[in-house]
Amino acid sequence: MKSPVETYFTALTEIRATGGGVQETSYYPALINLLNAVGETLKPRVLAVSQLQNTGADNPDAGLFAASQFPKGASEPLSAVNSRSHGSDQWPVLKTMAMAKRSM
Repeated sequence: MKSPVETYFTALTEIRATGGGVQETSYYPALINLLNAVGETLKPRVLAVSQLQNTGADNPDAGLFAASQFPKGASEPLSAVNSRSHGSDQWPVLKTMAMAKRSM
């Protein structure tokens, strides 16, 4: 069984090998799968949601929500994720920014 990171890099390689993807958004499903695989191991569980609505901080590529937020219908994630294309020095480069200081 592959680790979540191995699965992620395999998916990136396969997507890129098709030649049919675009620089950034074609890789979102692989990133969300990685974040959710890791989030399943955390206490409380963390869920990654892609393509968030604009809540005043632009449109992040994904948001991280704690399980405690699910029943409350929280529209703002604990953290937002913005990915960058492989044109940078690191491929892919991920930046996270805190959206709000909340306790899990």
